[in-house]
Amino acid sequence: MPENQSQQSLSSPWSTRPYHRKWLLDRADDLFDFFQGPAINPKGGFYDLSREGKPLSTDNPARGIHASARMVHCYAIGHLLGRPGSADIVDHGMRYLWERHRDEKNGGYFWQANDTGAADETKQGYGHAFVLLAASSAKCVGHPLADAMLADITEVIDKKFWEESHGAIAEEFSADWQPVPGYRGQNSNMHLTESL
Repeated sequence: MPENQSQQSLSSPWSTRPYHRKWLLDRADDLFDFFQGPAINPKGGFYDLSREGKPLSTDNPARGIHASARMVHCYAIGHLLGRPGSADIVDHGMRYLWERHRDEKNGGYFWQANDTGAADETKQGYGHAFVLLAASSAKCVGHPLADAMLADITEVIDKKFWEESHGAIAEEFSADWQPVPGYRGQNSNMHLTESL
């Protein structure tokens, strides 16, 4: 190796070094492997897993919107990295978000769903931020539901959650859009910023 190339690699940040990039991809593959098979609920959505990678409950578990949306986001990245099977997981998650979490009557997305419909009908800003993340990630990989979901979630956030007087989104509503008083923090808005 020429001397100047050796000196250049020693002075470069560790985060740009090839071995560090390989280490990151290896950790990502470990995580993709952990979730790719056992997390998929054949009835829709994804199972929560134990530390051993086993479903915590298989008897009609409630599926949180944030978990399904995060799986879509992560496997969209997996698809962009060329990981086999990632597109199927994106599709599985997108269909569950659209068909089970989406409230066709009142608009918005239910916090939790199960095999038969809504398990928790509240509409949470945190969850809606993650639906936006899932839809935008799915758009990056060309998923057929991405445009419809992006349009839908953007309208819901703009018309129902955004509070101009606070310069932030509201935390929570009932199924019929009645405000749920209580907690107001940064979490929902932080994840919305991430999604945007």
